[in-house]
Amino acid sequence: MTFVVVNALIILSWTMTFKLKSGVFIFLLIGLLAREFFLFADVFQWFQVPHSGNDTEAFASISEGNFRLGSYYDRLTGYTDFLTSLYFIVGPIRIIAQQLNVAFGMGTVLVCMKIFKELNFSERQEKIGVAFLALFPHLLAFSAILLRESPIEFCLACSSLFFIRWMKSGGILMLSLSILFVAGAAFFHGGCVFWLCGYVAALAIWRPRRQRNALSVATLGGVILAAAMVVALFPLMDQRVDAMATALGEGEVAVDGEHNADAAGSSYLTWLTISNPYLLLLFSPLKMFYFLFSPIPLDWRNGMDVFTFCFDSTFYIFAFGKVVFSLKKIVKAEQKNVVRYLMICILAMTFVFGYGTIAAGTAIRHRCKFFPELLVCMAVCCGRAKLQERENMFPPSIKKREISK
Repeated sequence: MTFVVVNALIILSWTMTFKLKSGVFIFLLIGLLAREFFLFADVFQWFQVPHSGNDTEAFASISEGNFRLGSYYDRLTGYTDFLTSLYFIVGPIRIIAQQLNVAFGMGTVLVCMKIFKELNFSERQEKIGVAFLALFPHLLAFSAILLRESPIEFCLACSSLFFIRWMKSGGILMLSLSILFVAGAAFFHGGCVFWLCGYVAALAIWRPRRQRNALSVATLGGVILAAAMVVALFPLMDQRVDAMATALGEGEVAVDGEHNADAAGSSYLTWLTISNPYLLLLFSPLKMFYFLFSPIPLDWRNGMDVFTFCFDSTFYIFAFGKVVFSLKKIVKAEQKNVVRYLMICILAMTFVFGYGTIAAGTAIRHRCKFFPELLVCMAVCCGRAKLQERENMFPPSIKKREISK
């Protein structure tokens, strides 16, 4: 009954909110049914759904234990608090919690469709974007099992939507909502607060009323002062490096399973020990590289690693490459600046989570948090690249004749 009601509400929201083309609706429907299939496979143990295991069972047992005690006794993460609150309302029915994750996953797709419209995507771009979001393998798995990735993706997508609207028209409401949804994501995982780095950069430089960047002397002075303070405080940060790793990944034994990764063989850069902030800065590009693209071929253990690299890592390789080489070619200043500031958000998250992650499985989960925003940035750059290709098909002489006509 729950399955029928929830999915009926999801499909009803599609029809009421969007005028869906048949192709887009089919992708959404397939994505929804695939998520439901993985949900039932996980709940009734038809087969082992990727990434379902120790962490999902820890979330389930802690939340159910809190329900039986009638209090928030064990507060492992914000997600266990969220599940405990849900269980207080509906009872400890796991399938409802996972059904809610499916709703968050499909909600992320719908929010991204709003972003596509804000950025004036073509119908073809929108259809391809929806197909990626609805059918990307790890997004399917994460929104079907009992993990916190799905609500985090939804919160960051909503935040990005309101941030783009603030960039287009300004207004304290849009800015406040964008920050509020980042706070929602940070409730589930504290590392998400670093998403605000891109927003801080935009607040310092972007002028919505003028629709251009304008770095004032005062703003520049503040940035230089902040950078100088960070450098000056570096010697005092030696004892904070290990604490940062513990908070962001390496110490979350029961949640992210980092210490169990060695037994599974999915760990990487185990020879690298970062004991002070200077080493952190020195090795951060390497940590970020492994975080984004692992499992790289040198670390392949089995067929699943090959599959993950081909259908997950290659997307990030292509997306980052496309943004790097095509950003300057974007003609519309609005789209170019949206990509710039969203990429600052993504790189800040990559820096933080890359430092706190030492296993390929955990890296896949954390980088999936900003998959929708990276897809948006890539789509903007791909759209511009296609336009450039069409323009280059015609010699200048033909263009002049067309203009004279």
